[in-house]
Amino acid sequence: MPRIDLAYRDVVAGSRARLEKLVRARGAASVRKLYEEAIDTLTRRLAAMKGSRKATSFTAHQMRGYLLQLKAGQTQLSQRLAGGLGEASLKAQTDSIRAVARDVARLEKRYTGAVVDIPLEEAARFQGLIDKRRTSLMRAHETSMARYGKRLVRKMEGQLSQALMVGETPLQAIDRVRVVADVEWWQAERIVRTELAWAANSAAVDSLVELSTELPDMMQRWSEHVDDEAYTPLDDRVGDDSLAMHGQVTTAGGEFVMPPTTRDGRPVAQSLVGQRWSFPPNRPNCRAVVSPWRKDWGIPGWMWKGGRRIPIVGGR
Repeated sequence: MPRIDLAYRDVVAGSRARLEKLVRARGAASVRKLYEEAIDTLTRRLAAMKGSRKATSFTAHQMRGYLLQLKAGQTQLSQRLAGGLGEASLKAQTDSIRAVARDVARLEKRYTGAVVDIPLEEAARFQGLIDKRRTSLMRAHETSMARYGKRLVRKMEGQLSQALMVGETPLQAIDRVRVVADVEWWQAERIVRTELAWAANSAAVDSLVELSTELPDMMQRWSEHVDDEAYTPLDDRVGDDSLAMHGQVTTAGGEFVMPPTTRDGRPVAQSLVGQRWSFPPNRPNCRAVVSPWRKDWGIPGWMWKGGRRIPIVGGR
């Protein structure tokens, strides 16, 4: 494959780095803090219930009371997590729109010598791009966290039943609740990572569609955690489905398609073949990013047409 110029590699790497930083600092860290505060509040309420501190054995009556508290707490937990994730996803949208404006201006100057005005940050235009996805994003956050909260409570209920069966004390039963919360945090973190990626990449695509009114040949490129020239994963978390998608380009706002094999012939899971996505993520924990792409820039890519990979290498 032709070499990928350093400037374009920097754009892709910058998108990955921004998303990862957002997930760690504004996403997982802030949502984890809300999560721990909610769990602390819940366990304190359980410990304050009658008989929790002095009783030597956990009773069925106490279990019913604990379950009522857990179900009430689940609603509050889900709402707090969705709210925290909503704030982080707004930041993801904002950063992504601004990054697209900077990246397109930089790449145009680098590859064509043109100095172009990228008016995405005009107030009305910028807000329109944000508003386009806000309702669907918040609905997704609320739905995902509500489902997570319900699964969490079911697991906690199972542990309370175990505590009742083996004759533990109420405080030991509460400890089980805390352990479940700690163990199951990874699922909430996966939601955070996946939905922040959705927010960032959807905003990037919306920005490219908006820019296509000024640059009609603007396209978009799907970049996985893959070395472009060696066509090798950058770490051990990259699957064949990611290799298969890497470098695919489509029109701004178009759809990407999962081919049946990687470029070097390794098969992709049949359940994924032919599926279409407007932008990443295409599965939980997906780390792919969408980048601007124009044929004049000379960056190699490929399109899926007629059941075949069609290589595209442009340039003036």
